[in-house]
Amino acid sequence: MKTTFVSSSAVSNALRYSILRQQAELTKAQKEATSGFVADRGLALGARTAQSVTLNRDLERLSGIVDSNGLITSRLSATQKGLNQIGDAAQSFLSSLTSSSSGDAAYALTQKSARSTLDTLTSVLNTSLNGEYLFAGTNTDVKPINDFSAGSERIFSIS
Repeated sequence: MKTTFVSSSAVSNALRYSILRQQAELTKAQKEATSGFVADRGLALGARTAQSVTLNRDLERLSGIVDSNGLITSRLSATQKGLNQIGDAAQSFLSSLTSSSSGDAAYALTQKSARSTLDTLTSVLNTSLNGEYLFAGTNTDVKPINDFSAGSERIFSIS
């Protein structure tokens, strides 16, 4: 019977390689557990890897579109609400003007109604959502209309 010589270096290296392989497998398993996907798609899917990558990219793009549509929906909803408020204020002022022209209302009441309508219009036009003004056009970071009475003297006075 013949005995073979096994060096202590070979045993030590075999153990070290075994530990390195197990650490690599542990890292791979942790990655799969946290992401929910296979760590090496190429190894798992083979020739269908490109299709998987493409579908995941499309899914992320569509998720971005859904998020964008949600933001647009909220902006359009706020814009519609503002336009309804402007329409209501205009109707109120129109009825005030109608009663003023028929002589039923005092001039001061018509002036008060006009100032109230102007304040409502200014506040609605300066409405912002997520830091962007809704009625500012392309410059959504610039306040669209300044307050009529802020920082200035009265331009006219009616006595």
